Amino acid sequence: GSMENGKASDVLNTMRKNLMVAQVEADDAKHAAGDAQKLLAAARAAENDACARADRTQASLAQATGLSTMAEKELAEVRSDKVILEHKLRETERLVKEAQVDALRATME
Repeated sequence: GSMENGKASDVLNTMRKNLMVAQVEADDAKHAAGDAQKLLAAARAAENDACARADRTQASLAQATGLSTMAEKELAEVRSDKVILEHKLRETERLVKEAQVDALRATME
């Protein structure tokens, strides 16, 4: 029966070796999964960062557009004010000329 004992212990040793190999493979797989999770977390963080940056850019763009629109309105107001002032200036010049003509007439009479 010592042959059978020998075979049994061989089988047991082989099983132990297989178990150890399986354990090492399981540990490797666990590490790989951990690394993958870290990469995934980093990718998510990068995506969130990119989204936040895009949101900020969009907000800046909206703000710039708003300021540009306000500036255009102000410019239009300034232009219309200029037109009104030019009109008033011409009117004043006309009145001054009329007054000068009246003054001339008065001195001639």
